[in-house]
Amino acid sequence: MAGVARERVVRWVAGDRARVVVALAVVVALALGLRLGLIAATTHFKPVFDAADFDRLAQSIATTGHYPNSYFAKPGTPTALNPPAYPHLLGLTYAVAGHSWTAGRVLGALLGTLTVLLLALIAWRLWGPVAGVIAGLLGALYPPLVMANASLISEALFLPLVLGLVLLLLARSHVEGSAALVVAVAAGVLCGLAALTRFVGVFLVVVVLIWIWQRGLTARRRLVMGALAVLAACATIAPWTARNTRHFKDFVPIATEGGSSVVGTYNSVSAHAGPLRGTWRPAWLLVKYHGLLNDGLDESQLDRLWRSDALHYALHHPGYPFVALGLNSLRMFGLGPGYSYLEGIWYAEMGIPHRAQRWTRVSVYLMALLALFGVIVGRRLRRRGDAFLWLIPLLLFLAAAFILGGPRYRIPIDPFLVLVAASGLAVLAQRIRRTDRTAVVTKRAAA
Repeated sequence: MAGVARERVVRWVAGDRARVVVALAVVVALALGLRLGLIAATTHFKPVFDAADFDRLAQSIATTGHYPNSYFAKPGTPTALNPPAYPHLLGLTYAVAGHSWTAGRVLGALLGTLTVLLLALIAWRLWGPVAGVIAGLLGALYPPLVMANASLISEALFLPLVLGLVLLLLARSHVEGSAALVVAVAAGVLCGLAALTRFVGVFLVVVVLIWIWQRGLTARRRLVMGALAVLAACATIAPWTARNTRHFKDFVPIATEGGSSVVGTYNSVSAHAGPLRGTWRPAWLLVKYHGLLNDGLDESQLDRLWRSDALHYALHHPGYPFVALGLNSLRMFGLGPGYSYLEGIWYAEMGIPHRAQRWTRVSVYLMALLALFGVIVGRRLRRRGDAFLWLIPLLLFLAAAFILGGPRYRIPIDPFLVLVAASGLAVLAQRIRRTDRTAVVTKRAAA
């Protein structure tokens, strides 16, 4: 009898797992269908702002094999304004399919579908198959994630790299022997690729080091794994750093965007009281720097100058960074002064049709409420060893909010909102399932 019962249990578990796999396959197909459907419905799409710049870089890479010259620094000097990973992937797409915005957007749809699959696998790993299906479904349907994949922006590649790192670390919760060293190297490579996609990816190395520290290893093993992770990240970035050093005759690890980013917020114009206080402005549009552009300085020299000016301004106005942080945090969620103007700009860059912008914002509010619900009811699902996971959205959020405010810069933390929301809904689903089973048992007993 015991053998028969055990066999029935094994069959039930196998069948349940098969049903979950089928459900995940349906969710992935839904995610891809929605993203491709959006592309088909927005044939008028034209890249603007960063999307246009990525398109320009990708065209040059597809035709010449390298970046074009800078468009705002000294004429004829090189550019490294944007990190190289996404432009090169987009350039490869153009090399295969020809210069086609649709092909680039389909690449984004495929990357977005991979993001949904990774979300589902992470939630499954953390809280079980029901949470996995729910997380996948939320990620497939969540408008900001759908919309972000219909434009030519680097978040399309950044998100699967970040989530791939999370899944790798979760899958190897217990590390020992040579496998631990392989995990450290793989994690370092993913950190390097993320940094080559968006500079804030460098902060992921900190998360990997904390994960290593939590493993309960010997001090020597922690030191070796940490060193391997850092070296692997540096080795991944090194070829691009060498390219920059060769072209600029200066040390530019990844990109020259840092200076223009910080000085665009930390200047007297952006700090001026008003509805757009604390918002970023392109450095090349600030009157103070008009005389420097297309003059004698290359991007590396401008980057160094702008970093210095921004630091000087922040040190002499110590309260302003926290003002910018508060205002930009609100604007990321469609709140606060000037949000509607900024939202229109960033949604245009993300390729979101005007008629869809309002309900896209409303969906953010709904997801935030679901995430709050998840924090309240899903607390028991979170384990101490997974604490590193929640450091990632915090670091990505702070890295952006001190400088930039707008829905695009919330996108890297949206998958984590989805995960928290899924944890709460999974608890709710389990309670409903238990209630239904109890009702069935009670009914049978009464009969």
